[in-house]
Amino acid sequence: MRRRSVLGAGALGAIGLVLPGAAAAVAAPTGAVAGNEEIEAVLRAHFGERASWVTAAPPKTAGQTAIGALRQSAGATADRLAGVRAWLDSLHGGYRRAITAVHVSDLVVEGARATATVTEQTDLVFNVPGSSDRQTYRAEHRVELHASGGQWYVAATAYQWTNVFSVPVTQFEDELDLAFQAEKARYAEKAARAGVPAANRQPSSTAVTSTLPRERSSDAVALAYNYANMVSYARSWALGRNPAYPSYSDDCTSFISQSMRAGGWATVGSYPLSSRSSNSNWWYGSYASTSSYTWGGAENWYWFARNSGRARSIGVYQMLGADVLQYDFDFDGNISHTQICTGTNSAGPLMTQHGSDYRDKPLNEILSNPTNANAWKYAHRT
Repeated sequence: MRRRSVLGAGALGAIGLVLPGAAAAVAAPTGAVAGNEEIEAVLRAHFGERASWVTAAPPKTAGQTAIGALRQSAGATADRLAGVRAWLDSLHGGYRRAITAVHVSDLVVEGARATATVTEQTDLVFNVPGSSDRQTYRAEHRVELHASGGQWYVAATAYQWTNVFSVPVTQFEDELDLAFQAEKARYAEKAARAGVPAANRQPSSTAVTSTLPRERSSDAVALAYNYANMVSYARSWALGRNPAYPSYSDDCTSFISQSMRAGGWATVGSYPLSSRSSNSNWWYGSYASTSSYTWGGAENWYWFARNSGRARSIGVYQMLGADVLQYDFDFDGNISHTQICTGTNSAGPLMTQHGSDYRDKPLNEILSNPTNANAWKYAHRT
């Protein structure tokens, strides 16, 4: 899987859109000033407008922040996003409004042109009630801006994808680059050739239950842990990295281990006295290289969780807050990705992950992506 580092949150400015017509266009700056407020404002409005098209509060007009070909295609883009909105409404009740923030970095202004990297953070507020009132996602873009008539406009944008299974609903996969298309095709080909799962590890059922569970059992395992703390930790650090833990280039499973520890999972073993490769151990050190494989490795975490009795198999749509879902995208018996359930609403579980970070994303929206739908999935009751 292609991986890129995620920018730090930085100082984020947020607005709740509905856009007031042409007010999104702002005065052009004089000179290359990092963190330019005028450019940040037009970028915030631009990405907020796009997100708002998939909600029940779309802008009144399309393309007010764009120029050139991007503005000419704005109407068609808005129509297509309106189709996404209708699909989301039917899928899980949809979203009421969008709240978008941006962090601008690598800003270079040369006369009437500018380029920058933009980290977008958008809240999509649910129409339906649940344990969370919104999904939050983070996305990185490269942008080009042009100044015209004393104002800045967005001339081009390019979403910087990190994997094929976590693209935000506001982005069109068929518009992404050839590398993305090749990666997506590779996973589709693997799904078509998928063999039979190992007898000792059958994927979880993906049947949608008519009555969703609302509470855990009172068995001894469940009583031993604080699931509210697990969920609280995951939600608090969904869009950030806790410096108290070792850094991983791909930390989806380390993030889950951190959440489990926040709820009372005790570490097993320590460096250098214990075997890092043993799936019976589970600890973190100062570095990834001094932590057990089970801490940050998805496949190893599976075996530790199951063999230690700290997790058992359940159906995917039976998950509650603090349960864990893992994916084998390659159908090779080696788990690729891990995420945590941080709540439910009337449509089902809400999921949170690192690696194209998002918080409280509806599971049925996640599984609408063919790569996720096809993968072998393993749901754990923790």
